[in-house]
Amino acid sequence: MKKKRKKKMIPRKMDADMLVFIEKDILRMKERGMFSSAENLRTAFNHFKIFAKSGFFPLGKLNTVVVKDFERYLKAERLMASTISLYMRVLHASYNRAVEAQLVTNSEPFAEVRRGNVCYRQYALTQAEMNRLLEAEVSQGGWEELARDVMELSYEFCGMPPVDIIFLKWSQIDFDAGMLCYSRHKTRTKGTVAISKKAKNILLKYRKKDHEKEDLGYVFSFIKSADGEEAYAQYKSALRQINRNLNQLGKRFGLRYHLSTYVIRRNWATVARNVYGAQPHIISLALCHTSERTTSIYISRIDDGKLFDLQKEMWKEPKKTPPILNRRAERFRQILITINDNKEY
Repeated sequence: MKKKRKKKMIPRKMDADMLVFIEKDILRMKERGMFSSAENLRTAFNHFKIFAKSGFFPLGKLNTVVVKDFERYLKAERLMASTISLYMRVLHASYNRAVEAQLVTNSEPFAEVRRGNVCYRQYALTQAEMNRLLEAEVSQGGWEELARDVMELSYEFCGMPPVDIIFLKWSQIDFDAGMLCYSRHKTRTKGTVAISKKAKNILLKYRKKDHEKEDLGYVFSFIKSADGEEAYAQYKSALRQINRNLNQLGKRFGLRYHLSTYVIRRNWATVARNVYGAQPHIISLALCHTSERTTSIYISRIDDGKLFDLQKEMWKEPKKTPPILNRRAERFRQILITINDNKEY
């Protein structure tokens, strides 16, 4: 009697563990130097693990019902809508990579949740507020001076992202040509901007202080490690300090909103669009946006202030017409009546 051969068990696609895949995905992103994206995915992943209450979650089990339940869980945790949208975006991107790796058949589990940018009311500094900040007395050699210098460089360099300023190197600066050529961290593309007199004075100030002792060649001494992950942690720490000091500076002058490097970037976009009439694709290039759609969302909110001003003006009590104008209007009305009465039909 022939023995029956045991069938070899082949794991089904849907049995692949989502949690294991995302852990590997985070490691791959770090190896490629995508530390910010890896950090966002890690945070979203940690929330999902708490939600799932399990050490194993099959990719095939992820469907629209589970994702909607996860969204409700995040809302119950009082997370902001923009944060929830970000978590859904990064998890969706990781899921798509699992589909590409043929670990699961795409069932569009994220189709019913919001993954786009969430728009809030945007603020931009007035020219008077900007001038007051730039002319304010700050403690020399401290974080407050550093924060204001980074703010001014961001504005002078067409809304340059703070990450590119923090990682800025002397080798990227050509004072003779008056140009700054750098590699954008976000888009991995080359960028070139002109160096204004104000920007040159700020840069030279730090060259005198740190150029001789800086081994890594950075303009600022924020980054002290050549290791990518350590350098990213130092960048995040520096950005927190810069934004904290900018906010304190803004409070000193009575600003009604949180002042940060993000506000400065938006402020440059405001002036570029509303004062100089710059086209969206130019602003998109300067702000390192990956698409003009992002820029259109970004700058379309800037004009809200004008709408709000118009509303406030219209809410006011109507101004009384001066007596002389009332008499002229009445006289003009009488003339029109006379003309109409004398018309021949």
